[in-house]
Amino acid sequence: MTLSLRFRHWLLIWIIVGLVLRLALVIASGWRMDYDEAVNGLLALRILRGEFYLFIPPEVVGGTGMPYLLALLFAGFGANPITFRLPGLVLSALYILTTGLLGYHAFGERIGRWALAFAALAPAYLLFVGLKLWNVSETIVLGNILLLLTFHLLEQTHHPRRWLLLMGLVAGLMFWLTWLGFYYYLPVIVLLGWRGRDGLRRGWWAGLAGFVFGSLPFWWFNVPRGFPTFARILNDTPMTPEQIGRVLGTYATDLFPRIVTQGPGWGAAVMPAIAALLYALGLIALLYRSFKLPQNSLRLMLSLFVFSVPLIFALSTHSRNSLPEWNPWGVDATGRYVLMLHTVLPIGLAVLVGWGEQQSSLWWQWGIAALVIGLNIANLASLDVYRAFDSPYYDRLPNDLTPLTAYLDAHYIRHVWADNGIGNVLMFITNGQVLAADYYDTYVAGGLQRFPDVLAAVEAAAEVAYVVPLLPGQENPPIQQALDAAGVTYTVAFVTPRLAVYTPTGTLFPDKILAGLGYQY
Repeated sequence: MTLSLRFRHWLLIWIIVGLVLRLALVIASGWRMDYDEAVNGLLALRILRGEFYLFIPPEVVGGTGMPYLLALLFAGFGANPITFRLPGLVLSALYILTTGLLGYHAFGERIGRWALAFAALAPAYLLFVGLKLWNVSETIVLGNILLLLTFHLLEQTHHPRRWLLLMGLVAGLMFWLTWLGFYYYLPVIVLLGWRGRDGLRRGWWAGLAGFVFGSLPFWWFNVPRGFPTFARILNDTPMTPEQIGRVLGTYATDLFPRIVTQGPGWGAAVMPAIAALLYALGLIALLYRSFKLPQNSLRLMLSLFVFSVPLIFALSTHSRNSLPEWNPWGVDATGRYVLMLHTVLPIGLAVLVGWGEQQSSLWWQWGIAALVIGLNIANLASLDVYRAFDSPYYDRLPNDLTPLTAYLDAHYIRHVWADNGIGNVLMFITNGQVLAADYYDTYVAGGLQRFPDVLAAVEAAAEVAYVVPLLPGQENPPIQQALDAAGVTYTVAFVTPRLAVYTPTGTLFPDKILAGLGYQY
């Protein structure tokens, strides 16, 4: 189906609207990043120095496509927070584009236009998490592309090898970058087995070749090491039927309302139940119209995708973190894992709105659209933009680290002990001039050690300062009490009301003041 000129104009308009909105949020946050994102930037800097990574260390899942993309951008435009946010903005534009194309090819031009609008003016949760470098946006965009390529293969009888080659490349990339791609694999495999057998017979080898090439980094890493990625996944204890049922309940009552409004702790959500109801009605409308209208392979894949996300999520061991006994702190540990549902959510709303237009009910069409977009904007206006860009696991990162970097630079401090939540960001914004390690997380909490060389350098340094976030009004934090109890002389600088730097005289290893370290919050 060839795109009409009018639809191309709407594509451009809504992509610009969506990008302006997202750019405004990034600017309002001061180009803020969290510590998990900063790892991508630090790996990119190391790649520019000649180091080589295929997975985010020390893990064996989650490919390093983003660090290599950032390395290219840093080589051309410099390593800074502005360049750092470019991939998220580009992926957001591609999300709007591919969502509109899915709506267009599945239900026609009118639905495609509405899908573009709902993708551009999306819920706050998608806007912020979609901008983060968490391997979420790549999954959605690559998944949308895979669905579109499969549609073209199934609807066109000529050149099946070309479509299968492209499908294999995209599926292979997803296999390396993120296994959340299985959400998209399921509907694609079902439709290929149902309606694509002829094309497979004529060009299966092209699809296989594309998949092997696209996933080559995965095999390059795993084959000589005895397939640690498979071992990591297969060694997890499978979900029990009871856990699966509870996860599905949590998905319906907590995760779904979250991804169509905003994250916990960002601010007071505006009418989350109404937003969840509207988006759920959109999915019901999509399913109903898909099976009521003449069969279309893309409509069928989108319908299967509606069930693919909760099913695969509930079977995945990652979903345990949505249960209170596995996540007693109530942090947003799993919202990102179901955000892929936003492939179909804007299209479902578009079908719901377009249904009223078919019945000449303009009050329905514009009323539903205005209510959904109004709720999205209201939720966006109600949140704390700094908190929204924070990690769900760490909310103590100061809004501005400039006073800290200025102090460290003025006092020639190049090594610090600090929470990873601050340390990773500090290392990136100083371009590695300051090295930061987290003693408590490494030796007490058993956290991931992503940069062992940094830990070794901090441990070996003659002068190391301690960077400590403070509670509101706190003047004598645990570290100061521990230093005093140990009889250590030190200087202290309160660089901001919520951040202090303690510099002991001489060499002081953290195990001497362990009682003053850790998470006092």
